[in-house]
Amino acid sequence: MRGSRWPTARSRSGSAPSTSAKPRRSSLTLSMPTLRKNKGGERIDCGIPGRYATMVLLLNGGRPMIWVGLTGGIASGKSTVSRLFREAGAFVIDADEIAHAVIRKAAPAYAGVVEAFGAGILDATGEIDRKRLGEIVFQDARARERLNQLVHPHVYSRAEAEKRAIAETDPGAVILFDVPLLIETGAHREMDRVLLAYVDRATQIDRVMKRDGLTREAAERRVDAQMPLDEKRRFADEIIDTGAPLPRIEAQVRSLYQRLHEKATSKRIS
Repeated sequence: MRGSRWPTARSRSGSAPSTSAKPRRSSLTLSMPTLRKNKGGERIDCGIPGRYATMVLLLNGGRPMIWVGLTGGIASGKSTVSRLFREAGAFVIDADEIAHAVIRKAAPAYAGVVEAFGAGILDATGEIDRKRLGEIVFQDARARERLNQLVHPHVYSRAEAEKRAIAETDPGAVILFDVPLLIETGAHREMDRVLLAYVDRATQIDRVMKRDGLTREAAERRVDAQMPLDEKRRFADEIIDTGAPLPRIEAQVRSLYQRLHEKATSKRIS
């Protein structure tokens, strides 16, 4: 299902998360859920939506990695921003990619998802049809929450092993956490920096209609199933306007990556 993205959800109450400032971390603690090596601490608690990932920072020579949370919404341009960071040299953690993998047949989340949503979500080969599953969860907040509860623990368990591998090979890395639920789950509080891929709501809706072949009403339902991007702006350290021309986006990402990389290679634990 080319172009489909993993369904995202609001918090349990349906309201925005607390607006309290991100707490300062101790010099030895950071948080990060998933890892994937591109161009170029230990436990994680991932109950959804109340608890979330906390890891122990792996150190080498007193140099910490830089944890960068990238969030956005459906059709907000987050994948473009993630790709540009990858091309610049960052490690990218793609929660959607791992979530897709863990619901494949024989993968750890498969049985639970099928039991919860029924055999009607399966295709002719027995794999979970994400389009059918998406049609269910985008229209039902409780179903979205249940899906997240079933999938996310497996996502973070798998990610932990990849995280260790990166820590061992590149302790000064810039690691980008690409995840739609960064703010809704409170994981943004554990990031060194929070980036938001932003466009206005009208552009989101138009992009969803064109990308997924949906009616305006269906596209609006999908956009409205998520925390509005205008609310997410409050939590972002940097906002990347993906409605801008691509060269401008590329320049902003390159500049951000350079600053983060310099911080990763020069920062010392006090």
